[in-house]
Amino acid sequence: MPEMRVACVQFQPLRTAVTANVDRMIAFWPDGCVLTVFPELATTGYLFLSPDEIRVYAEPADGPSLSRLIQAAAAKNAYAVVGFAEAKNGRIYNSAALVGPHGVIDVYRKVHLFDRELSVFSPGREAWRVHDVGGLRVGMMICFDWLFPEAARALALAGAELIAHPSNLVLPYCQDAMITRCLENRVYAATANRVGEETDGETSLHFTGKSQIVSPKGERLAQAGAEEDAVVVAEIDPSLAYDKRATPSNHIFAQRVPHLYHALTDDIVPLRSEKPYRLNVAAIVVDRLGRILAGERSDLPGVWQLPQGGIDPGESEEEALRRELAEEIGVAAEEIEIVARSNEVRTYSFPAYLRRMRIAQEWSGQAQRYFVVRLKKGAEPAVEASDGEFCAFRWLAAEELLAQAVHFKRAAYAAAFSEFAHLLRPDPLSDDA
Repeated sequence: MPEMRVACVQFQPLRTAVTANVDRMIAFWPDGCVLTVFPELATTGYLFLSPDEIRVYAEPADGPSLSRLIQAAAAKNAYAVVGFAEAKNGRIYNSAALVGPHGVIDVYRKVHLFDRELSVFSPGREAWRVHDVGGLRVGMMICFDWLFPEAARALALAGAELIAHPSNLVLPYCQDAMITRCLENRVYAATANRVGEETDGETSLHFTGKSQIVSPKGERLAQAGAEEDAVVVAEIDPSLAYDKRATPSNHIFAQRVPHLYHALTDDIVPLRSEKPYRLNVAAIVVDRLGRILAGERSDLPGVWQLPQGGIDPGESEEEALRRELAEEIGVAAEEIEIVARSNEVRTYSFPAYLRRMRIAQEWSGQAQRYFVVRLKKGAEPAVEASDGEFCAFRWLAAEELLAQAVHFKRAAYAAAFSEFAHLLRPDPLSDDA
């Protein structure tokens, strides 16, 4: 197979300056490369305080920024991967688009959001995909996905020869870690990082640059410096990514034993325990638009859950529910209306990695009864009432809450939301519906 040229563009996107950022990308885009990778959120800049703040600058995949880049791709007869803030179905995603002379080929929405991104973007929930562009099989992941080896492995198993990796890296060891990703999967990786500093008035970040192209053997074929705008280009031979041998005797994919890796693929690896399940109540607090009240856990930023809690000795389920709502959202018993009670108690198990938590030392998991609740007029949740358990409240659609709930609760939540689907719809008599 003939060699081909790929590139990474490293620059400092200007916060909110979408048109200027696209101008610079087109100006930096080198000729003669089959694929050029641009940084994460290259159209908008990185630091935003909320979904509403970035929504003004986010675009759909058929928006003006990608349309201009498609025109540039047609002029160059080439392909690019570009990071952008995507507006889709009312949500904002940290996305990367694979574009070519004839349009958008695919959009990948970042699965593993980093730090404050968790409060700005919705997480992607689609599998990693691979596409043939100009004779090169390309898959995409974004920035913090590097810390989850399953992402690169999924792309390699799907036949990726090169992983395009738009990034806004701030940690000092990320570029080195991508060498390992290339070695353990025998693929190329093109990490396009940004440079400079950015602030949103509350936080400032310094980005580490050093964009690079790495070979299946872990060799840095090209790397930029840490501070300057740069274009790095390398010649690659995609056929080298066909060879999955670590040694003449060790084929890294042929030697996989997937049936032993269930801990990587099962949603829960439960505690091996004979302990009982804790009796528990959970409140599906619904507003007139059919949205559900969710609390963001203070100890797990970006993880949202229903108000819930254990049933004390001598308490009824309804008494426990009213007490928990008073303790966790600050709404008194007389300020709520119980609309429905689940037919079944649904269980979820604590995963093994929580075994040192006090609750997991006493219980195998939770046996949970769900109640649909409405707040009476004038009642409002107060985050300070939760005594530090929650740091924020938000009204979410059921599918949004499922996407942002901790993984071992999702099946129980999904079953409860399905049972109450008729109650999780806008109230046609409401002024807000």
